[in-house]
Amino acid sequence: MPRIEELSRRIRELSADAAACCHEHGMLADDLRGDMIFKDGFFHSFKPALTELRFCFVDGGSAALFSGPERSAYFIRATAVVMEGTSRAREKSEGFYVIVRVKDDSGRLVIQPEIIGSRLLNPDDLRVDVRNRELSEGNHLVKHARIADMARRFSELALAAELTETLKPGSILVLDGSLARTLPNEEAYISGLLEHSARQDVLVCSLAKSSVMLTSEGLSLADQLKRCAPEGCWYYHLRRERAPDVFFVRLHPESGYVFRFEVSHDQCVDLEKLFSALAFHSRDIAFPGYPYGLVAADLAARLGERETGLLVAELGLTTGICQDVHTRLNSIAYR
Repeated sequence: MPRIEELSRRIRELSADAAACCHEHGMLADDLRGDMIFKDGFFHSFKPALTELRFCFVDGGSAALFSGPERSAYFIRATAVVMEGTSRAREKSEGFYVIVRVKDDSGRLVIQPEIIGSRLLNPDDLRVDVRNRELSEGNHLVKHARIADMARRFSELALAAELTETLKPGSILVLDGSLARTLPNEEAYISGLLEHSARQDVLVCSLAKSSVMLTSEGLSLADQLKRCAPEGCWYYHLRRERAPDVFFVRLHPESGYVFRFEVSHDQCVDLEKLFSALAFHSRDIAFPGYPYGLVAADLAARLGERETGLLVAELGLTTGICQDVHTRLNSIAYR
């Protein structure tokens, strides 16, 4: 096996090369033609501030209970945490089961999921061809886990839309991830959320923990912005016409993380006030620079090993279904 020091050395060399490319006129990638990276001008600094803005943070989690080529079962949970000032005002979760199964539909194999225990989703929205190009990888069939991902994402959007009816006007709803459509049938859930939020005067945003956006040199846009950015908290607004509005933001002066942040294109907002309030909620010592409400929503939605293990064991006792081989091997503790 090669020595880890060799890998470390090469990664440091590549990082140094990327830093050398941080110059005043770095062009963004093709989907953002005409936008330039400047050291000054497009960066906007702000300071954390407690405002009257109220936030609602939404995230989700999932766990596989058993899996096989013809059917699998998952537990999905979507959670919303409402913050008022520095206090967690309330929390709402919805958990449900999804059975993913393959069936013949007039000579064509399709994935036809069943949903147990949720009023948020229509199972037909998860129905896809086994060779759906948006979900499959190469020549492989769609993995059942991708359908579980769809169910989790749609439940987050549906729960968020439902909650906008109870939020006070002027509230900010922050989703984990993106506002852009990336899945089949996702557009209807995004549109439904935006329609509900517009009626209630709730601003819909999203924060993504990672971004694949590149500069024209093939470098990480987030990393390049971080290298060129001023000190302290800042946001950088990408100049583009199509929705949603995209920003990159650092929410704590000591944070090494830069996040992609999106705002619904059709809504007006005081950006400095928004980011100042969000930065105020991003001072938790466990993860400075990341909104505490998203941490709380993630922890509440996540299915830990113990909870998942109990569900798997109960399902095995009541159905006689065995774990798949990979899961069984992973559970063995070698000494």
